[in-house]
Amino acid sequence: MERGPEKPISMMSLMLVDDNPVFLRILRRFLEEANVPNLTIVATARGGREALDTARTARPTMMVVDLLMPNLRGPEVIRSLRRMLPGTGIIALTMLGGDVYRQAALDAGADESVTRADLEHDLLPALLRVAQARSTASDPAPLAGGSGGSTDAAPGGSASAFGCTSRMPAQIG
Repeated sequence: MERGPEKPISMMSLMLVDDNPVFLRILRRFLEEANVPNLTIVATARGGREALDTARTARPTMMVVDLLMPNLRGPEVIRSLRRMLPGTGIIALTMLGGDVYRQAALDAGADESVTRADLEHDLLPALLRVAQARSTASDPAPLAGGSGGSTDAAPGGSASAFGCTSRMPAQIG
C-alpha cells in the first residue's frame, strides 16, 4: 500500500530526565550538536518528582526519561506523565538491555525504549519516529496498543532497522 507524503514534523519541545547530572549534560550536548531541525530542549530534571513538577509547567511535546532513578522510578514517572500530558511523546532510556526493561517501559506508556549503549545510533531515529507518529495521529492519546515491532512511519525504514523497541502502530492515519 502506497503512502502519501509524510507530514512535516512540527516544533518539538524536548525535556530530558535523568538522575545523573553528568550524563544529563552529555545527553543535552549530544542532542544540541545533532542539530535536529525543529527540536528545542526546553527543560531538564534530575529525578522523578522533579520531572513531574517541571513537565507540568514546561509542557514538552517530547520527553526522554531514564528508567532507573531514585525516589520515583521511570515507569511510575511515565504512567503519571501519560495521565498529565497524554499527547507527549515519551522515550524511555535504560542502562540495562533486555526485554524485561523495555517491556516495563512500554507497559508504563512509553512510545519507545532505547538503551544507553545504543543511544548514539538509536535516540535520534526514535525521537523522529515518535514525533512523526504523533504529528500524524488523529488521537492525542498514547500511541500504545500493540506488541511493539516495526513501523514505517519514519523516514528511512522501520523501528527494528534501528534496533529500537517501538510501540508505534504499523500503519498510522
